[in-house]
Amino acid sequence: CGQGFYEEQEAQTSCTKCPASRTTQLLGAISLASCVCTESHIDDGGVCTFCGDGLSCPLGSTLSLLQSVNDTGAQLPHVLGGYHSDPAAPLQVYKCQDNFCPGGSPGTCKGGRQGLTCGDCPADHYWASNECTRCGAVMWAWILALVTVVVGIFSSYYLLTSSYTAKASVMACTTASLGMMLALFQNLGVLSTVDVRWPGEIANLLAFASIFTFNLDALGFGCLSHGNVYRYTSTALFFLVVVLALPITGALTRLLRIMKKHGLAWEKFKTYSTTGQFLQVSFTTMANVGLMPFMCYKHPTGQESVLKYTEVLCGSGEHLVMKIVGSMVMSLAGVFFSVCCYAAWVAPSLSGRPSIATIRFLVFRFRPDVWWFGVILLGRGPLLSLPAVVATDTPALHLVLMLGILLTSLVLQVWFLPWKSPILNLVDAATVSLMVMLLATSLGLANTAGDVALLQTCATVASCTMIGILALMLCLSAVALVQRHALGSQQEMWLLNLGRLPDANEVFSNLTDIGESLNEASSSNRAKEMVSRLEKLSVYDVNVVLRAMDVLADDLEMEMSRAFAYSSRISMAIRSCRSGDSAKFDREVSQANQHVPEANEKMSLPALG
Repeated sequence: CGQGFYEEQEAQTSCTKCPASRTTQLLGAISLASCVCTESHIDDGGVCTFCGDGLSCPLGSTLSLLQSVNDTGAQLPHVLGGYHSDPAAPLQVYKCQDNFCPGGSPGTCKGGRQGLTCGDCPADHYWASNECTRCGAVMWAWILALVTVVVGIFSSYYLLTSSYTAKASVMACTTASLGMMLALFQNLGVLSTVDVRWPGEIANLLAFASIFTFNLDALGFGCLSHGNVYRYTSTALFFLVVVLALPITGALTRLLRIMKKHGLAWEKFKTYSTTGQFLQVSFTTMANVGLMPFMCYKHPTGQESVLKYTEVLCGSGEHLVMKIVGSMVMSLAGVFFSVCCYAAWVAPSLSGRPSIATIRFLVFRFRPDVWWFGVILLGRGPLLSLPAVVATDTPALHLVLMLGILLTSLVLQVWFLPWKSPILNLVDAATVSLMVMLLATSLGLANTAGDVALLQTCATVASCTMIGILALMLCLSAVALVQRHALGSQQEMWLLNLGRLPDANEVFSNLTDIGESLNEASSSNRAKEMVSRLEKLSVYDVNVVLRAMDVLADDLEMEMSRAFAYSSRISMAIRSCRSGDSAKFDREVSQANQHVPEANEKMSLPALG
C-alpha cells in the first residue's frame, strides 16, 4: 500500500485509506495502528488535534512524545521558543513576552521563572543576571531608595527659585537638557513595549529605558511588593500620593510658626508650580502606567494577558482591580492636561503678575511668543503610549502610529522653534529625527522575514547618536555652569546660542538710530513712502517686524501711542501706551494709511520713535 493507506489482510487488490488527519510514515502498512497524525496535528487520546501557534508537531506526533521531549529537535513535537504550556494541559499554549520561554517540553521556563507565561519569579525572589535571585537586602535598599526619592521631590520646592525670563540662562539650558534626556528614555521605554526582534545592543538599551516607565522588576521591586496586582497598584498610586502630599505639605508649612520664622514656609503659587513640575516630568510615565491595564495581547488559546503583567489574564478579577486603578491615574492625567491647556490659554493675561509663578513649570523653557509649546510636549507622551492599546498584537501598525505622532511633533517643533536657546532647538530636532529613524528601522525588524542585519545596524547607530547628542549637550551645560561669570551675560558660551550675541549697548544704539529715522520720516511727511515700502516686504519680514515691536513694547517697556499687540506672548511687565498722543498720531498717518489693509494699519511703526 502507498503512503496514507493500509491493508490488514493478505492478497487484496485494494488498500484502505487512513482516517482523516492521519497518514502512514512508510509504504506497505498492514494495520490501522500504522496510521499516525499528519504534520501540524498531534495524537491526543486517539484523536488527531490541530497543534496551532506555539507548537511544532512533525509527522507522527503524540501527546506522550510532547511531554517527554528534552530538546527542540525537528523530529519530535515540542513547544516553540517564545511560548509556554502547563504540563497539566500541554496543548493549551500561551505566548510569552521577553525571552523567558525557551521552548522544549511543557513547563520549561528560563532561570527558575514560573507561571503560565513564565512571568514571575518565586516568592522572595527577583530577576537578576538571567535568573531568579533571592531578595536578601534588596528590600531594604528599595526602602532607602523610596525615602531618597520622596526627600528629593519635596526638596525640589527649594530648588525652583528662578523667575520667568525671556533669556535662556545656562541653568535653564541645563535643566532643559536633563528634561530632554529624561523624555528620550521615557519614549524609548514606551518603544520597548512593541513586539519586535531587537538586536542585542538595542534590547539592552530598551531594557534600561523601561525603568523610566516604571518597569522596576529587574531592580527587585517585587521584593517590596508581592504579586502582580500589588506591584501595579503601588506603582500607580505613587502619582496620586505625591500630588496630594505636596499641597498638604505646603499648607502645613504655612501653619507652623517655626517654618515661617526661618523662611521655610511654602508659598502658595510656588507650591502649585512644584506640583505641576512633578506631574510634567512624570507625565509620559504616568500615562503609560495608567494605560497599562488596557494593553492586552492574545494567546493561541484565545485568552488575553496584560502586556506587562503577563500572568494576569484580561477579564479576570485581578484585571478589573488594575483597570480601576489605571482609570484613576488616567483621570489625574486628564485633569492635569486640561488645567495646563487652560493655563496656556490665560498665560499672557498673567504677565507681570505674581500669579504667573503658578505656571512657571509650563512656560519657563520656551520663548515668550511660543509659551504654550509645553502643552504639545505633554500631549505627545500619552499619545505615544496609546498605540499599545489599539495595536498590541500588530507591531507594524503600532510602529506606524508612533511614527505619525513623532513626525507631527517634529514638524511643530521645527516650525515654531519653541526653545529659548538655539542649541536646544537643534538638539531637540536632531534627537526626535533620530528617534523617527529608529522607529523606521524597527518596521523592518517587525517583519522577521529576510536579512535584517543592516536594519539592526541602522537602529544601533541611531540610538547611540541620539544619546551621544544629548550627552554632549549636558557636557556643554556642565562646562558653562563652571564658568559662573557667563551666566545670562554676553560672554556665555557661543555654542549654546549657536553664535555670538552682539553687545547690548550696540543694539540700543541701533534702536536709537532707527527711532530718529522714523521721527524724521514722520515730520517730513514721508509716512506715505514708509507705508508703501512696508507693503513691499515679504510676509516673513513683516512678521519679524511685528514680533520685534511686541518685544520692545513688553520686555523693554517702551510706551506705544495706542494699544497694540501682534501676537499673544508672555512678557516681563504690563504693557502701557501714551493715551495723550493717540489723536495726534491718528491725524498724522490717516492719509498715508488710507490704502493700506487693516492688518498693516495697526502696526503703528512711527510710535517707535
